Amino acid sequence: MVATRTRNDAGLQEMAGVAVWFALLLVSVMFSACGKAVPIEKPVQVQDLQMRSQERLFHSAKSDFLEARYSQAIQRLQRFLSTYPRSNYKAEVIWLLARSYHKSGNIKAALKQYRQVVDQEQAAEHHQEAQQYMEELHARLTPPPPPPASQPTRPTLPHPSLPRVRPSADVFALQMTFRQWREGHDWNTRLKNMSSRGVTTQLINLECGMLRKDVAGLVESPLSKVVDGARDPKRFVSFVKQAHEYGLTIFLGVNVRCLGRLDVDSGTRWADRAYDQHSKGLRSTKYFDVFNREYQNFLENILVQLASSGIDGLVFLGDAPMGMFDGVTPIALKKFQEEFGLSFQPQKVFSDKAVKRKLRRRIAPPKESEFWRWIGWRARTQLKVLENLMGHIKQANQNIQVALEVYAGGIHDPLQTLLQFNEDVLESHKLDFSFLVVDVDGPLRMKKRAKGVRSRSQQQSLSKIAKQFLEIFKDPHRLWLTVPRKLGMKAWTSDSLKELTGDANVPQGIGLVYDLRPFS
Repeated sequence: MVATRTRNDAGLQEMAGVAVWFALLLVSVMFSACGKAVPIEKPVQVQDLQMRSQERLFHSAKSDFLEARYSQAIQRLQRFLSTYPRSNYKAEVIWLLARSYHKSGNIKAALKQYRQVVDQEQAAEHHQEAQQYMEELHARLTPPPPPPASQPTRPTLPHPSLPRVRPSADVFALQMTFRQWREGHDWNTRLKNMSSRGVTTQLINLECGMLRKDVAGLVESPLSKVVDGARDPKRFVSFVKQAHEYGLTIFLGVNVRCLGRLDVDSGTRWADRAYDQHSKGLRSTKYFDVFNREYQNFLENILVQLASSGIDGLVFLGDAPMGMFDGVTPIALKKFQEEFGLSFQPQKVFSDKAVKRKLRRRIAPPKESEFWRWIGWRARTQLKVLENLMGHIKQANQNIQVALEVYAGGIHDPLQTLLQFNEDVLESHKLDFSFLVVDVDGPLRMKKRAKGVRSRSQQQSLSKIAKQFLEIFKDPHRLWLTVPRKLGMKAWTSDSLKELTGDANVPQGIGLVYDLRPFS
């Protein structure tokens, strides 16, 4: 028995040893196979993904170019060159970039890019055409001879002293009111002149106070009748088409607090409410309640009509900002209570001497203050309304760009900007706006340009403001800067514009907006 058990134990041990040996062999084979798979398969997969990514980006940029969306094409082509500098598509990319700059009216950048095409051996098939375009552009840069003294000259721009060559930026925009635009007659000559001077974009603002009859051609069907003697409603649509033929893009600026006047039956049912410091009560204002769902439906309808007029973009303006005491409508107060479970009482809070003292001394507010909770909620909720409107606009026109105007102080003085203008730039950064229009001179305009008064924003150079915003938004193509006039200057002059555009530290890619509005 003992001998048998011993033999059996020995056999079991031998079988166990064989099993262990086979297990080790199997593990060794598996690890060996894995070790061979990693260096062979992974590079193939990564290379394949990179090629697909290059193809997608290239064809998206080419599609933008063919559809005359030159600003978007330039952004994608520049991103392609920075991401894939050794790509096989490089020759075609630099050619398309040169053509995009040319079509958008950026003569200086187009010349520079055409030179790169000529210097690129792989782009040999485009060399002759690039040389021809360069000769054409150089000829356009040469100023025409002055007319004879007996023939009076007729200005073709609101301010004919604008420079002929645009500064180094992808966007060079002129901003004017809708009333200023309506004063134009020979738009073909004006558009040709703008294009030759390097203008790429025209931003036309629907100023506050305009009635439906004033903009009948925009908010009515192109087939509708003329309203109250207004001009031909097809006129604006044909103007946009003309602008596109010259490579210019057209943007409309709107302020959602003002558009209620386009409804003749609105009365006061959509009116905003504000706290009156003198009567210590609430009063109706000339602006409209953006928290009112009925008014939001009206805004959706109006903005979709504007987006369908052929324009390239809409800008939500901040010219009529929601001040510290605005926005205390019954609807807003109810929404605030539903969200936080407590009521906001403007008569009680705004008359609090402690709050006024804190605001006057510009010191840090208490974190749990009912006042600051209300201020923060109001800014975030307004942004949500704008985001929702943007969604409806893009459903109507998927290629349209939607931008937001903000004040420069939103970066270096966010607390006061939140109080005075109901703006939170950091919250805006989280939303999918195409770009921001940074109003450098806004606070000064709000004071109606009192003689000798300078805003904190204007005291800073454009380059400093640009760098502050780039730290947050990173991409320069998502920023447009307004260029303020000098104090007391009644008209633009070539010398003053040279001073304003002479700051070489403004990063390439940031758009510049020259404000031609009479009150700027």
